Amino acid sequence: MSNSKPISPYTVPDVLENLRKGEWLVPAFQRDFVWDVSAITALATSIIDGYPIGMMTLWDKSDDEDHNDLERISLPDWDVLKSEVIKNYYGSKTAKSPKAILDGRQRCTALAMLFAGFSQRDSKRKYAGKFFLDVKAIEPNERIAFIKLSDLAKRKLNSDTACMASGLFPLSPTGDKQITDQWLDYIESIRKPDIYPENKLPPEEELERRVKILRAAYKGIFNSTVVAYTVPSDYDLGKICDIFETLNQTGVKVSTVDLIHSWILTDTTKDGSPLSIRDWIDDASELGGAAGWISSEKRPELTAQIVTACYVARDTKPEQPRKSKGLRKEITSVKSPDLLTTPKDHVP
Repeated sequence: MSNSKPISPYTVPDVLENLRKGEWLVPAFQRDFVWDVSAITALATSIIDGYPIGMMTLWDKSDDEDHNDLERISLPDWDVLKSEVIKNYYGSKTAKSPKAILDGRQRCTALAMLFAGFSQRDSKRKYAGKFFLDVKAIEPNERIAFIKLSDLAKRKLNSDTACMASGLFPLSPTGDKQITDQWLDYIESIRKPDIYPENKLPPEEELERRVKILRAAYKGIFNSTVVAYTVPSDYDLGKICDIFETLNQTGVKVSTVDLIHSWILTDTTKDGSPLSIRDWIDDASELGGAAGWISSEKRPELTAQIVTACYVARDTKPEQPRKSKGLRKEITSVKSPDLLTTPKDHVP
């Protein structure tokens, strides 16, 4: 689903559809998914209770912008055959003119995990498992359950019927089933004796309580919305940089250094010698006198500012500033647009 209005509400199915089709992608420089299971569970609880689920910021990149720095949401995983860490992506398509998710990667990834079955395949990973609505739970805040893949096998929860017999209803559809059909099937099936051990229905009062929980969850999933503000396509990288800094002040893990890291890694990969700025900063932190104040995790922008300051202080500058729409034509300070404009070949 695509919506051109600056501020638009999206339901859970809307978000999943945009992610699945590659209409919404994340900048490659953003950090990996970092929410823990309790945060994902809290989001699911808000949804089944019908609460609004926050805000996002999208960027409607213009057609002349480079879209190669965008990718589908992902989780780190383990490739058994190659014996290496890989990225497990959600969806299989990339739209012709996708929007960039500036703020909302964590929430989008969690929604795909909850309601589309997106997870890690390696059973040893912390997100390898499924989320369920536990209709047996009495307390509302205990109704979302996460069960690891290994435990699913031990408990023989290998089918929807087996799960429902235990009062556990998978939040994500099985196979190609649509999310609407899935939940309507749940509401119909819960009164069928053949899903219960020995074909014995729970007492009518308990059964009615469970039906109400299912109906409320169904209503919440299709009524809860995330509000997305879309930054227009005429915003250039300079303005987007300002937005990143504003988002950073509100706790979002996006920074100018992340953007520099992405650009230089992309450029040097094309040259055949990939360079990771964060690894470079960590290597520099081991040099004499650098320990304690050079770090890729704590204020990495300080290192970038020193590099740019050295460029500004040079009498001769054989390397030309990086050219890109919205960036500085001349580097005169250590503000974010100047950091982004500093050429990758500059050696302080």
